[in-house]
Amino acid sequence: VKRINFEDVLCFKGKAVKEQVSFHNNEFCEWYGIYFDDKLVSFYCLMIKGKIARFKSNYTLEQYRRQGCLKKFIEHAKSICRDRNIRVITLFCTEKSINSHRNAGMEIIRFNEKGNIYFGRYNINAKEL
Repeated sequence: VKRINFEDVLCFKGKAVKEQVSFHNNEFCEWYGIYFDDKLVSFYCLMIKGKIARFKSNYTLEQYRRQGCLKKFIEHAKSICRDRNIRVITLFCTEKSINSHRNAGMEIIRFNEKGNIYFGRYNINAKEL
């Protein structure tokens, strides 16, 4: 997992927007990606404001899914948050990715009235800090 620029992810916009991936970018966003054979195949954004972290805008090209990119990103985000003494990472996810996030340890807090967008969090244990 390595730091990338927001501009690096824009080539994914056509496909990713169809899966409800947000391309909102601001000064609080830190973008990270995974490369295979020098090709960016997966990315996410960690948005941090003070002691609040949000995992957002995760996308992986279809042919690279089910290879552990999300798990690597979650561990990466937790590591960054531990280093900055942040104890909770929040996120929204869709029905399509809910099981992957659950398997990675996400706690579901609630879902919208349509039941297709979930709000959850990853807790970072104090002893992990």
